[in-house]
Amino acid sequence: MAVSAAGVLNVFMMRWNEVSQGIEVCDARTHAVVGRSQQAAVQALSMVSVSRVATAFPVLLFPPMIM
Repeated sequence: MAVSAAGVLNVFMMRWNEVSQGIEVCDARTHAVVGRSQQAAVQALSMVSVSRVATAFPVLLFPPMIM
């Protein structure tokens, strides 16, 4: 649990500027920058946080099951 919490906290602390200033949003076809979005930054960091928890989960789950 602490590993997951530390990973999530680390993501938001290191990427806080992206939340406050927004990240560049590009058109899907032309890949041209169409603006900046704080909402997209929060969504992206949330997705990264979920992946941090998911990658720590097997390390914490499987060793007790094996022993």
